[in-house]
Amino acid sequence: MKILVTYASFGGNTMMVAEKIAQVLQDKGQTEVTLKDMAELTPQELVEYPLVFMGTSTWGDGEYNDFSHIFFEQFDASDVDGSSVRFALFGLGESFYEVFCGAIDLMRGSIEAKKGVIVGEPLKIDGYPDEMIFENVEAWVNQLATAEI
Repeated sequence: MKILVTYASFGGNTMMVAEKIAQVLQDKGQTEVTLKDMAELTPQELVEYPLVFMGTSTWGDGEYNDFSHIFFEQFDASDVDGSSVRFALFGLGESFYEVFCGAIDLMRGSIEAKKGVIVGEPLKIDGYPDEMIFENVEAWVNQLATAEI
């Protein structure tokens, strides 16, 4: 199955999580995994993949980072029909903000408006990736893979 892992990362942390997701999928025998920066992705490309892992960091009071903001402006304005795509969402944020990982909720709203299907519970990561977080990422991917792939 073709799987896309896409991310919008400003400081590199979301990219590291996306790389871990792609690695776990490949370790599970998925040979058609594409890892792509959201800044290099068009909304139309999403429908080429039956499963998309999509992540971004949250800035400020629950906002997209600059890169995901640009992508989702294009996505929201597009005529993409996401009904054939299942989306697994992940994001990084810091829980001391009033809105924790709010960009995930923004992504969900945009994807559901285009009839995309959200699978599983989104993975919300507090702070910076470390070994424990990577273990949680692996467990999340394995749980989704068991149910969805």
